Amino acid sequence: MPTGTWSVKSYYRSFSDNTSDYSGYKFVFTPNVVTVTDNRGNTYSGSWYATVGGQIPYYGGAPSITALTMSFSKSAPKQLSRLSATWNVNLATSTKDVVLDNFEPLSGERIEFAL
Repeated sequence: MPTGTWSVKSYYRSFSDNTSDYSGYKFVFTPNVVTVTDNRGNTYSGSWYATVGGQIPYYGGAPSITALTMSFSKSAPKQLSRLSATWNVNLATSTKDVVLDNFEPLSGERIEFAL
């Protein structure tokens, strides 16, 4: 994840818009650590890592991040516990928007982070 303070632009669960669940939440990704501040000023920490895949560099393509795994403790608010999973990095991802789809396509779960 590029450095910066990220917010949730959209969140869908079971194909329903639940973006308001993350209103006021701010995510800061540093190497292996994600720090989240909620709308009440509480701070929570979790971990994250990226899975690199894509084309093999010596064939002319640059490796890319294909999945992102986040993990929060069970004592974290349910909004963060829901994000404890491995997410596919969607092709719509850019440097200012990161779109993640749940590994289970039938879950209808997608989160989009924006700088």
